[in-house]
Order: sequence, then structure tokens, then C-alpha cells
Amino acid sequence: MKQTLKQVSRLFTSSLGYLTFLEIIYKAIGAVVWFPLCEVLLHLALRFSNVYYISSQNARTALTDPLILFALFVIFLLLALFQGFETQCLAISYQQAFYKKKIGWFQLAKAGFLRTLELLKPRNWALFLVLVLMFPSLLYFIQNSTNNYLDLIDTLVRSAFRQFPMNVLAGVVMAAILILAVVGMFSFQIHISEKVSGFKSIKKSLQLFKQHWVRILVGLVIWELMVGAVLLILNLSVYGAIRSGVRLFARASVRKAVTLTISHYAGLVLNFINYSFFTFAGYAFAASYYYQTVAPEVHLKATPLIRFKDPKAHKQGRFTIGMLLLAVLLTFLVNVLMLYTVRRTGLSNALFSEKTAVIAHRGYTTNYRENTLGAIQDGIDAQADLVEIDVQFTKDGVVCVHHDKTLRRCWGINKPVSALTAAELSALTDDEGQHLPMFSEVLELCKDQNITILVELKVNAYNKADELAKATMDVIQAYEMEDQCIIQSFSYNALKTIKSIDENMYCGYLMRGSIGMFYDLEYADFFSMNISYVTRNIVSTIHLRDKTIVVWTVNREDTFQKSVDLNVDGVITDKPIEAREFIYGDSILETILPESDEGSEEF
Repeated sequence: MKQTLKQVSRLFTSSLGYLTFLEIIYKAIGAVVWFPLCEVLLHLALRFSNVYYISSQNARTALTDPLILFALFVIFLLLALFQGFETQCLAISYQQAFYKKKIGWFQLAKAGFLRTLELLKPRNWALFLVLVLMFPSLLYFIQNSTNNYLDLIDTLVRSAFRQFPMNVLAGVVMAAILILAVVGMFSFQIHISEKVSGFKSIKKSLQLFKQHWVRILVGLVIWELMVGAVLLILNLSVYGAIRSGVRLFARASVRKAVTLTISHYAGLVLNFINYSFFTFAGYAFAASYYYQTVAPEVHLKATPLIRFKDPKAHKQGRFTIGMLLLAVLLTFLVNVLMLYTVRRTGLSNALFSEKTAVIAHRGYTTNYRENTLGAIQDGIDAQADLVEIDVQFTKDGVVCVHHDKTLRRCWGINKPVSALTAAELSALTDDEGQHLPMFSEVLELCKDQNITILVELKVNAYNKADELAKATMDVIQAYEMEDQCIIQSFSYNALKTIKSIDENMYCGYLMRGSIGMFYDLEYADFFSMNISYVTRNIVSTIHLRDKTIVVWTVNREDTFQKSVDLNVDGVITDKPIEAREFIYGDSILETILPESDEGSEEF
């Protein structure tokens, strides 16, 4: 084992210069060209398919569209080739180090590029399976990329595996991927050194692991721990130097802010170093173990790349740099063209002020049950900017105020709302004397008060989009409260119906998260989104359309801060007083509120 680790260390250190240079170029290409190119392809597919965006509401339709499926396949292929280039360069570099040969930067990159193209040959397609197992390493790019789609996909995946049993399933899947990745870790080294097909490379990798799996796992763990210890010392030294430097050169009043700022940027660099070094180390172990164990048995001939002085190398280098710059320029121009049709008319809007609006979620529910008149009045008294309510039909077609399809959670009756008449629902009362109100009662309560009502249309099998939209507008128009109400819904057809009745009614499209050009939806004046799926790019792009965005459900201090940092226009919260104090910075009511859990993910 000692000899193995010594050989691994030699390969690792002798190749570090080449790999560090290539890794920087590799990351730069990914951030500037490769990932934006994936975004452009998906965007164009969405646009030409007339789907425009993918969200929970239209996912089934979007993901069965042939053009979108083709674009997703091409994106998968691009990501696999992106991963493959790094893998090929690592394998070639360690092959050179084993034979104690030197090659130039350009020659290594060129060889890596040509071998990556060979993956497209049918005989090597099996190696794409190995590359797929390496996809989790792309999470580094997703987490450190400003690419909107990748960031959103990352958030969607994380949220999907947050709850039991999905979190257990995620752990099992990740463990299986890790095991399979280790089992196939020798595939590319075998493919390059023995020049066999992809399938044979994987088969030989499996055989090697089966024969030496204990030695491989123990050696890999020890080696990665050694690398981790070195990186830990490096990280602690950097952060220690930052703190010491700030103490010496910064005023006491700004030391904390300066330390956090410098540490943030230092963290980005250190994350890059940590990720890259662990990646290099893993490949170094695989290459070293292969050459020590298998190479002598198969009598490999020393066929490394030979470093030579090519009189055309200078021209080739300039050509390569020129093509890279051209790719960057073309990617930039395509993104500019995508935004060219955007009409920037300013960010002002009559509904929201310059500060983030506070919206009481189903009223203010500390003292009263949600969506009751008492909760709505408490929301007004807490000086919320808006009060949010939910509406749906009763059995006899009256618009009532209730969130769930059934009455079980709020009223303890295991019946759907649609099974009871307006009179029967109004007769439901609680210990505080509150009853399930009709929509007309809410408007009557709010008519002479300084409050805007955010009305969500709960469209489902019983509450048809056009019927509920028309009935809701009938009540609003009867009370002449068009200027005091705004509408939102998960159903875009409901918003379309609202606009057909009153084109000036302010309408919002509800969504948990979305990919694509949903920003330009004609009948959506604002977007109401789960804060988990909102990024800076989403907010800025919506603002470029002179539209607004509200987020839900924001109850904790960290989500209040995230809302402010994202510059959203409104937060829907169960804690309007705390939200105002945090966002506005003033104590409106001297009230100590009990702690409560984060609001429901279901809006």
C-alpha cells in the first residue's frame, strides 16, 4: 500500500501543472460557452415549439414535445462531452506521467479534444454510461454558475429529495452512483492505454475492481484523506490570513463586513481548488493502480505522446484561441438577441412601492383561523400592504373563501367544499365565533379600508377556470372594487378569462418554479413563485418586462433576507408584523409573536 500511495503521489504532483492550467480553461469554457449554449438551445426549442416555458402546470405537455425532447438530448450530449474532455485530459496526462514523458499544453488539449470526439463512434458509446455516473460532479458548476436554468434545476432536485422517503431514496441513489463510479473508474485509462472499445474498457474495469476491491477502496480512502488534510490546512491558512490582514489594515467598524466580503471571494477560489484537487486525486489513484497492477500483465508498450516542436504549433495555438474567442462572442450575441425584443420601460408599478410589499397569507392567522373575516381584519390591522385569500365554488355556485378542496384540515369535517351549499358553509363556526365566509363578505369588510385583496382562484375539476373567473369578477364588479382587488391563479386560462372581462384587472400567474420564457406571457402582469425556485436572473428578467414578482411562503428571517437581496416586489407571509419590521426596519407594533414553522409549500 505504501508503494501504491507513493506512485500515486508521483503521478499526481508531476501532472499538477498541466492539469491546473487545463482546469482553468475547462471551467472558463463551461461558464462562458458551454452552459450558456445549453441554455440557448433549450430556449430556442421552447420558443419554436410554442411551449415557451416548462413548469409544474405544463410539464407533461412540454416534455412530450419532440423538439424539446431533441433539445434535451443534445444538451445531455453536450454535458457528457464536456465531462468527457476533462476525463480524457486527465487520463492522457497521467499516462504521460507514468512513462515520465513531457508534452505541451496545446498538445495535451488537442489530444484530449480528439479523443473526446472519438466517444461519438458507436464502438465507444458505452463510455457515456461512465460519464453519466460522473454527472454529480457537475453540481460544482451548477452551484457556482449564474446560469438560470441550471440553478433552477438544482433547486428543483434538492427540494424534491428534501422530504421522507425521497431523501432516503436520494441517499441510496447517490451511494449507488458513487459505487458504480468507483467500479468504472479505470475505464478511460484502459480505453486510452489499451485502445479497446468502450464496452471492453468497462468490462475490464469491472474485472479489475472485482479482483482487488478491498485494496482499491482502502487505498482510495487513505489517499483522498491525505489530500483532504492538505486542503484543510490550505483553507484554514487562507481564512486565518484574511482575518489577520483585516485586523491589521481595516478599521474596527468595518472589519466584519470586510472579512465577510473577502472571505466570500476567497471561498469561490478555494471551492474551485478543493473540487479540482479532489477530482485530480481520484483519477491519479485510478491511473496509478491500473499501471502498477494491469499494465505489466498485458505487456503494454510505452506509447505515450511525444513532445515535439511543431513549426505550425504557433499558428495552431492562435487559431485555437481565435475559435474560442469567436465561440464566446457568438454565445454573447445570441443571448443579446434573445433579450433584444424586451422592452425596458422602467420598473415602477402602481401596485408595489419601492419597498417590498408585505402580503398577509390567508389573513393574519395568529388569533383566528385562516381565510376568516377575523384573520383578514387582523391582517389589515397589522398594516399588511395586501391580504391574500383563496376562492372557490360552493355546491350551489356561490364564491366562498377557503383554501383546501376539503373542510377536514380547517373545519374538522371530512367533506369537500363543493358538497355543501353557501348556507351550510356559512353555518360552520369555531370557538372564536368565526365562520367560513363568502367572497362577498370579504369585499364588504374591506371596501372602506386601506387594503388591497390578492384573490387566488382555486381551479380544479369542480371549479372550472372560466366559470370561477367570471363568477369572481361578477362579485368584484358588483361591489365596484376592481381597483382594490388583484387576481392570481395556477391556471393561465383563468387569467385569460379575467382579462377578457376587464383588461385592466391586475393578474398574476402562480408557479412553484419554471424553465423557459414564461416572462412574456400576455395575461400575466406579475408572477407569484415559491421562493425556493427564485434566482436573481429570474427577478431581473421579470423586471425587464416591466412586470413584478411576489414570493411565497416567507416566514423565517433567512427567507426575509433572501427576499430583500433578490429585490422581489412582494412577500406572502404568515408573519406580516415580523416581515414589516425586517423589511422596512421599523417596529410598527410592539408585539412578541410565538415561533411557528415555515409555511406550507402548497400555496
